[in-house]
Amino acid sequence: PSNALYAEVVHQLAGFVAAAGRAGVAVRYVKPHGAMYNQAAADPAFANVVCSAVANWDLPVVCLPGSRVETTCELFQMPFVAEGFADRRYRPDGSLVPRAEPDAFVHDPGEAVEQIERLVRDRGVRTVCVHGDNPEAVAFTAAVRDGLLARGFTLRAFAA
Repeated sequence: PSNALYAEVVHQLAGFVAAAGRAGVAVRYVKPHGAMYNQAAADPAFANVVCSAVANWDLPVVCLPGSRVETTCELFQMPFVAEGFADRRYRPDGSLVPRAEPDAFVHDPGEAVEQIERLVRDRGVRTVCVHGDNPEAVAFTAAVRDGLLARGFTLRAFAA
């Protein structure tokens, strides 16, 4: 139920923000993870719950450009940051190909660089994610970084 989800997200964020504060670190944005990310991106009711919970902290929300999260952030007048994925394929509607489907992942760094360039140019992406659960993630990320630098990108720490 939406009220239970809202309470859970608020509870988790409160704990996370408090732990970060104790460590002397400021929380600068919120990115739903996994299934929550994908459901909030597609489902307006789910996006509403997630954004309502995050609004308590006045933090930007990171998600797919053109998603329900983006439109909900606009509605709530809260900051939104468009995210792209270097190592995942996209459907024509801009959603991610589910992990369970064949060819859901991008393995070639050159293809990833081309995809990131398109996402930045055509979709307004401001931050890029590479999943760390791939055993080749470090080498893949280094190759993608080198490719982006070779194309003239300026890379810097993410700031919302």
